[in-house]
Amino acid sequence: MTAMNTLRAIESLTQSGFSEEQARAVVGVVAEVVDDTAATKLDFVELKAAMHTETAEVSRQIGTLEAKLDTTAARLESSIANAKVQMVLYTGAIVAGIATISRLFG
Repeated sequence: MTAMNTLRAIESLTQSGFSEEQARAVVGVVAEVVDDTAATKLDFVELKAAMHTETAEVSRQIGTLEAKLDTTAARLESSIANAKVQMVLYTGAIVAGIATISRLFG
C-alpha cells in the first residue's frame, strides 16, 4: 500500500520538466521505498500489543520483587527484634553477674 499520491507526484514532476517516462520511473522508485519502509496501522497495532504484553510482564516482575522485599524486610525486622531481646538478656545476665561478684567480694 503506497502512502503517497503517485498520480499527483507524476503530475508535479512532469510540470517541473521531467518526461512522463522519467516521472513514472522516479515515482515508482520512491513509492517502492515508501512501501518498504512505512509503518502500517497493523504494524502499530502489533507494536501496541507487544508493548502491552511487555508492560504486563514488567508489572508482574515488579510485584514479585515487592513481595520478596516485603518478606526480606519482615525477616530483618524479626532478626533485629530478636537481637534486641538477646542484648537485654545478656545485659541482664552481666548485671546479675556483677551484682553477685560484688556481694561475694564486696
